[in-house]
This record gives sequence, structure tokens and C-alpha cells, in this order.
Amino acid sequence: MDWNVLFFSASRWLRFGCLILGTSTVALADAQDAKPDATAAPAAAAAPESADEKAIRAAGAAYAAAMNEGNAQALAAAWTAEGDYVDSSGEHFKARDLISEDFGGLGKNEPRHHIEVKQSRIRLITPDVAVEDGLTQTTAADTGGVALGRFTAIWVKQNDKWLLDCVRENGSVPLTDGQQLEPLAWMVGDWVGESGGLIYSLSVRWTDGNHFLVRHFAVREKDQALVDGTQYIGWDADRKAIRSWTFDSQGTRSEGDWEFVEGAWVVKNDSLLADGSSASMTSNYKQEAGNMVWTAPETKINGETVPARSVRFLHRQPAAR
Repeated sequence: MDWNVLFFSASRWLRFGCLILGTSTVALADAQDAKPDATAAPAAAAAPESADEKAIRAAGAAYAAAMNEGNAQALAAAWTAEGDYVDSSGEHFKARDLISEDFGGLGKNEPRHHIEVKQSRIRLITPDVAVEDGLTQTTAADTGGVALGRFTAIWVKQNDKWLLDCVRENGSVPLTDGQQLEPLAWMVGDWVGESGGLIYSLSVRWTDGNHFLVRHFAVREKDQALVDGTQYIGWDADRKAIRSWTFDSQGTRSEGDWEFVEGAWVVKNDSLLADGSSASMTSNYKQEAGNMVWTAPETKINGETVPARSVRFLHRQPAAR
């Protein structure tokens, strides 16, 4: 929501790093766990893995660790000399050349996404060739959102060591509404802040099914209620963006577009006030040391100046309404 309106009305290396493990960077959100069928027959016990299957899994885990550490040398060493990577569009790359060109230039202090193999199935074709089909998860370093993607890898055994010879990206896993909103999950809970003699409170919860985040808010001056209301934050599949819809106790309704920019969530709001006038403004939310900081610049509504504001919210239970 935009408190000003409410108060007034009262690099390519990343693509390679993710896709080489089968994970698209288009959508970053957690995958929803499938619920087991209580009526299904018990699954047969899986056969124990062979020594080669265990060695391949260990090599895959080491590769993911090298990716997360930014170790380009270890990444290149995990491939055969002619190993290639094929993205979801069918474009081919020589893996070692791509690592040297794109990943090797990443600064050590630059934030990296975290990559891990969530599940996979390994089949030995010959004693020296294996196929791995699996699912990877990539967690964004900035927003905390997560993407899931499927991959197929060809492993070959050279000098008693399993190396990657080919990785093909098989596309990303479709995301639910809740998964698209996962980068905002840190807002869930109760918050309270004070600024300029006013008390601001927020209570943020998931709706049933995790389709929306719902935020109940209030602004008070001592014991006097100035404004309160409700905001729904959801994934707009048509616009492919996070948006919000806000309704307050003074008849104002607003729609906002959310975008993560330079460490903060920037919200661009268009509001229709109860008297029929309109207002547009931008504010942002930032997570700092477990707190939430909301800021907005000075603006004018109907010719009247609304001063710049900044409120630091503490993550705790606010006073009873």
C-alpha cells in the first residue's frame, strides 16, 4: 500500500550458471510439494545404488558446490574437453569455453544464486556412460525467490572419474501463484512502526491456498484511528508481474505494480480517492536487519503537499486494535 495516499485520504554468466543445471532464471519461486495419495499402493523398495551411481551423485553435488562458490576452475574440470551444453532453445555451447568466457569473469564479492539438485534418476548405459534426468532448484541471491528446472545430463567415465559430457535443459517447472509471491514471504507476520507522532501497524498473512498475501493495516495518532484497510498482493498472470489491490476505510482504492530494484521492493501506485480525484506515487519497502523500512518521497495530492516519509517497522505483535 502507499501510506501517503492512505494518510492523505485520511549477466549472461547467471544464465549459464542456472541453465547448466537445468534451471531457468525466468521465474524464481519455490515448487509446491505434491500431496501423497493415501489410497495408493505402497511403492516398491528402491534398489540400492551402485558405486558408480553414488560417484555420479557426488560429482553432481561437487559441481553445484563449485557453482555456488564461484569456482570456475573446478567447474571447467568437471567437464570433458568436448563437453557441450544445450539450452532450451536448442543452441549449443562448448561448456569449458562458456565457463571461461562468462562465469570466469564474475567477481568474488558479487552475490551468487544458490543452486542444488533436488532429485534425479541415474541410469548406467554402459560401464563408462550414464544418463541422469533430474530437477534443480536455484535460489536468487537478491529476492530469495526460487526456480525449478528439469535437465538431462550425460556422464562419461574417464580415468576412473565421472565427467559431464553433455547437459540439456528441458525447461522450467510451472509455478503456482504462491511460488511467484515467495520473494515477499518475509513480510508475513505482525509489524509496528512510529513516525511523526503516528503509529503504523501491519498484519500480513497468506490466504488459503497461498494465492494471495493479505495485509491489514492501520494508522493511528495516539488513540485516534486515522485510516485502516486491507490490501491483497497477488501474481497477475496477464501482466506477468506482482500487483496489489488496496481498499481503505475512507473509500480510497488503489492498484500497485511491484518490482524489485537495487535491494528494495518499489511499488508504483495509482489511487482513486473517495471524492473521485486520483493520485499516483511511488514508495518502496526494504528488509533491513530483520526490520522493514518503508519510504516515500514528498508528493502533491489535489494541490496539497504530502511530506516525504520513512517508517521503520519492527517485526512484533502490534497493540490490539
